Amino acid sequence: MISQTISAYIVCFNGTRKLFILLIAIVNFINLSTAQSLRRAKEVGFRKVMGSNKNNITFQFFNRNTFRYTVCCICICNFGETILAASSDFIPPEYVHFLNFSTIGF
Repeated sequence: MISQTISAYIVCFNGTRKLFILLIAIVNFINLSTAQSLRRAKEVGFRKVMGSNKNNITFQFFNRNTFRYTVCCICICNFGETILAASSDFIPPEYVHFLNFSTIGF
């Protein structure tokens, strides 16, 4: 294993780059949430015109989101170990023990 020293400049640069990427992701999330809320408002308006009540609309949105998140959790549980095993080649050996799926998961 080759020992390398990392300067403070590189650490600050990488930290700044990661914060910038995080800021872009936050702005993107807000933009997508706004667009989705406008689409939902149209859908709620259409459902109200068609005679649906508040409880039916709430139940439908709750069930749709619950289903989406359940499917995502099942996919992560099924493919998490595979993804971590495939990406362990890029991770230094001293950090691999932190990437135990049971530690990251639930």
